[in-house]
Amino acid sequence: MTNEKDERIRDHRPLTQSCCGVRIRARLDRKIQKWKVVSFYEEHSHGLVDPLDVSMMPEYRTFSVSDKA
Repeated sequence: MTNEKDERIRDHRPLTQSCCGVRIRARLDRKIQKWKVVSFYEEHSHGLVDPLDVSMMPEYRTFSVSDKA
């Protein structure tokens, strides 16, 4: 006999965080009213997405109005 609670237990998802060290800092130069980059660190601790696969990422996965019709 199985317990109803046992049936609801899901498998653990794989860890997706990578503790990536990429940083960018900018500061507003009030004299000229423009933002200036003051520091930039681009060391990634993970692989980058292939440009051809970016459209499959949730942030970029959208439908146009004609696709929805």
